[in-house]
Amino acid sequence: MVMDNDFSGSSEYYGSLGFNQKSHDKKVNFYKRILTKYKVKSVLDLGCGNGLYLFPLKMAKFDIEG
Repeated sequence: MVMDNDFSGSSEYYGSLGFNQKSHDKKVNFYKRILTKYKVKSVLDLGCGNGLYLFPLKMAKFDIEG
């Protein structure tokens, strides 16, 4: 069944839209600081897209799902 709002054809462009490595790294570091401050061990990222935040968090030893 194909729906009118099917975005499956746009996945190849998803990661390149507005991506800025410096800005991304800054956001990841912020998330890691907050998660560490509150002693969070597991992270569930709803709508994680291409996993740009999940992979660095996994490398930082957080238990991730996305």
